[in-house]
Amino acid sequence: MTKQLFMIITEAPSPEDEADFETWYVDRHMPDVLAVPGFTAAQRFRLAPAPDEDNAPARFLTIYEMETDDRAAVMAEVRRRAGTPKMPLYPGERKSPATTMFAEAVTTRMAAPERE
Repeated sequence: MTKQLFMIITEAPSPEDEADFETWYVDRHMPDVLAVPGFTAAQRFRLAPAPDEDNAPARFLTIYEMETDDRAAVMAEVRRRAGTPKMPLYPGERKSPATTMFAEAVTTRMAAPERE
């Protein structure tokens, strides 16, 4: 099986909806995605500004880990479940479409050396 990442950048429909959107995303959507065979783990991040910038984008990054040799089949199952009781979508209009990216591992994972 090939280790892969599915990364998605999202933002709440509006600043007023951010808390509800995050609750839905973490408590409902992430577990629904992780129920799809091929997904193994997920973590959500708030995007931060670069050291020389004042403002962070008001967006979030979710990184899903996958183990599959058929990413297209895994994502087809996500699309099949989306909008059904197995994977309800957040109600209302989205402010902007989500940005998605995929990556396949080309090396083993390296860890930093132990520090004293």
